[in-house]
Amino acid sequence: MAFGLACLLLTITAASGAGAQVPEIEGTYGAEGGCRVARTGDGEEFAATLTKEAVTTFASQCTFKGNPRRIVGGFRTEALCDEEGEEGQHTAMIDILRNGDVYTVRFADGLEWGPFEKCH
Repeated sequence: MAFGLACLLLTITAASGAGAQVPEIEGTYGAEGGCRVARTGDGEEFAATLTKEAVTTFASQCTFKGNPRRIVGGFRTEALCDEEGEEGQHTAMIDILRNGDVYTVRFADGLEWGPFEKCH
């Protein structure tokens, strides 16, 4: 799955408090590895987390900006992204899709990260 390939090269960084917030996301979401990193701070190769401010993987962080707007199944927002190995930041359009209690993040180029489940 694209999520596994994308996360293979990515690093966890802290989400910035500045920027937009996706209103329905409360707390931290992730797969088992991402939730473990959120709880303990220990790094994991396939870790990814989603909060109302950002989506973060092992070497990539996209901080939401602007005003998220509703779309069918979730929200669309612009994000400012940093990726390990690349200089500078770039802007990306991101759809944050919800299916029950599970989120998926979809980028405009079709790349998907997820599923993200509520961390306990």
